[in-house]
Amino acid sequence: MSKIALPKMLESVSHDYDCVYYDETLGAMDDVEIVVGYPKDLIEYIANYPSLKLVHLVSAGFDYVDLETLKNHGVEVYNARGVYSIPIAEYIVGHLLSLTKQIPYYRDMQSQQLWEPQVSHELFGKSALFLGAGDIAQETSKRLRSFGVTTTGTNRKGNLIETFDQVYPLDSLNDLLPNYDIVINTLPANNHTIHILNKQTLSLMKKDAVLINIGRGNALCTDDLLEILDNHLDHVILDVFEEEPLPQNHPLWKHPKATLTPHCSGRSDAIDLRLFNLISKNIDAFIRKEPVENKII
Repeated sequence: MSKIALPKMLESVSHDYDCVYYDETLGAMDDVEIVVGYPKDLIEYIANYPSLKLVHLVSAGFDYVDLETLKNHGVEVYNARGVYSIPIAEYIVGHLLSLTKQIPYYRDMQSQQLWEPQVSHELFGKSALFLGAGDIAQETSKRLRSFGVTTTGTNRKGNLIETFDQVYPLDSLNDLLPNYDIVINTLPANNHTIHILNKQTLSLMKKDAVLINIGRGNALCTDDLLEILDNHLDHVILDVFEEEPLPQNHPLWKHPKATLTPHCSGRSDAIDLRLFNLISKNIDAFIRKEPVENKII
């Protein structure tokens, strides 16, 4: 039986594998064939893992992984794409509903025991542009369309995906931005997406548009956002940042047009089981030499 190294976060999930568990570092183990997660010392000790064949990440993103070194050692790498899509989609819809129905305002009125009703907004009839068209964007699009929101996805070639009303190439972003009420970044981090949301592109958005970033923090130039936010955009909802944790003295914390959360949009009580179901299915397929989902290299 293959020996598998699992992060302790999955220790409570029942399974039939021969496992060892680790916190952040694994140490040298010459008999480990499969590593789940990405121990901080994995690359440092890569030469001490002669049996290592597979690394299965517990994240969808993999910009932090030394793929070249793993590939040079003949190790295959898979990610957890799809595991976090549902909670992130619910996060996006939840925050949009909170914003349009002015929930924070009414919580504040309740705390002051004030009876001051306001006119709220509707999602119905609004338009949403997704930077990206992957699992997260698709799950969110399904939910927004049920509220009567018209959705547009973007990918490299503009290939149509049925969960969107339309899809355009990402390189047409400048032409698209002025037309949408809601802009949602779901892009991964790579050389083409760093600061894709900058002073120029942000300024192209509608003055009363809502911006949501749940992709990668470095997709949005924070300094550029702060420069325009007082007079442009209705609101920003940010779950990821260029620097994490966000420093306590950062001006975004107290900006009245910003809602901030600590990179938590993908967390839910269903994640561990969903994650392990994917990982165990892929490990079983890998051992049987069958096709495995979510292969990166």
